[in-house]
Amino acid sequence: ENIDIAGAYLFGDRDFDKSQATYGQIVNPLGAGVFHNFSRNKLTIDNWNLSHKGNYDLGKHALQWGFSVDRTAITDRLNEWEAQDSAGYSLPYNPNSLQLSKVIKSTADLGVNKVSGYFQDNWRAGDSLHAYTFSGGFRFNYNALNGEWLIAPRFGASWKPNWEKNIIFRAALGAYHQPPFYRELRRYDGSLNTRLKAQKSWQAVGGFDYNFSGLGGRPMRLTGEAYYKRMWDVVPYDIDNVRIRYFGENLARAYAAGVEFRLFGELVKDAESWVSLGWMKTMEDISGDTYQQYTLNDQNQPIDSVTVAKGWVR
Repeated sequence: ENIDIAGAYLFGDRDFDKSQATYGQIVNPLGAGVFHNFSRNKLTIDNWNLSHKGNYDLGKHALQWGFSVDRTAITDRLNEWEAQDSAGYSLPYNPNSLQLSKVIKSTADLGVNKVSGYFQDNWRAGDSLHAYTFSGGFRFNYNALNGEWLIAPRFGASWKPNWEKNIIFRAALGAYHQPPFYRELRRYDGSLNTRLKAQKSWQAVGGFDYNFSGLGGRPMRLTGEAYYKRMWDVVPYDIDNVRIRYFGENLARAYAAGVEFRLFGELVKDAESWVSLGWMKTMEDISGDTYQQYTLNDQNQPIDSVTVAKGWVR
């Protein structure tokens, strides 16, 4: 049969010349291979939400609260497969049947109920020249899918000293939780982990705001922050081309720390702009993540190996 000769065939040390090959015959190819990725997935998510938000002013105290009920209905149909071909042979090779290198098929129908809310008190002390502000409160979440209750306290404060310079210092500490959505539940093989827990963290930040006049009397503001975030029950993920693939398990712990400075103002006349400079470090430790460390002989050949935990990685 006719073969449409195209692509990356190499002939010895010579460049490929189509005129040297006849239809149905390829002379001394070094190798050829193709692969086919197929997916026809359908995901439908319907979400209903009923919420209330309120506030009440008590003079030096300002109360805020909220309550929300969510109902999410998810219908998912997953159909993916991959075929690999090497020199005309389908991999994995079986002369008695045609096999695909990877097949994922799954269906899921979920109904998830969630309840969440918050309460916060903001109060102020001092006067306009020497002011203190404080805030304290908590946020709660309940996910009926995994039965997890979460309560996250949060605190913040700011201080404007009675200085000649217009500067404000601020600090905050709080717990932050991220309940899983559907994408985090789905493992690589298409199965769902409906017991997946929320990713959790404690975060601390401290910084300042400095307002001053720049060149030509233009108003400027310099801000600086230092922060640290400790995380656990983290769900690792890989980036597959343009798609994020979650592991579907609470396998990791992590942290993030850094500092950042930003200058706001009319750096260019009549145009609000800013310039920023920051440094950040993030690390994670995935449970069960290991590698093999080999012992080599004089001929640089492995003679023994030991399994080593990978530990903290960027």
